[in-house]
Amino acid sequence: MLKHLLYSVAFCVLATSWPAVAAESPFRDLSGKPQPVATYTGGGQWTVVMIWASDCAVCRGEAPQLESFHQRHKGVDARVVGLSVDGPDGVADARDFIADTGISFPNLIGSGEDTAAMFYDETGNHLIGTPAFLVFNPAGKLRTYQTGRLNLQLLERLMESPKPLTVAEGS
Repeated sequence: MLKHLLYSVAFCVLATSWPAVAAESPFRDLSGKPQPVATYTGGGQWTVVMIWASDCAVCRGEAPQLESFHQRHKGVDARVVGLSVDGPDGVADARDFIADTGISFPNLIGSGEDTAAMFYDETGNHLIGTPAFLVFNPAGKLRTYQTGRLNLQLLERLMESPKPLTVAEGS
């Protein structure tokens, strides 16, 4: 119980100090260059950020579907960006995941803690696992988020709908 309480306190400290954490240790592309997620949002296109882990079986199933979505929409109205939680020591594992799943969209890597803090900053909720998705509208504002499998048909409807709609809706 005490361990759980200490973990919760540590997470809250990280989540509330996200700007300081981001300035000190931004996400990086796989060549090691710092790349904040915000680099990819806005600009008149929808952005789907897929948060994944190289050892996540569900992520391996979702990645090819997101690649297909990326191929249909890139350069037109949407982009996909991957964000691995494997951390700096997991770059080789992240590269293997990318090769194994055949994804070509840009991918960043960060620690689980930095990713959880960014997710909390964007959504106000805790990251509870992978895969998770953040969907930003063309103005770069978070429109919705999802943990678990992403329904791409509902994502397409979200992109076409002027009214609020979430990818978690069933109809």
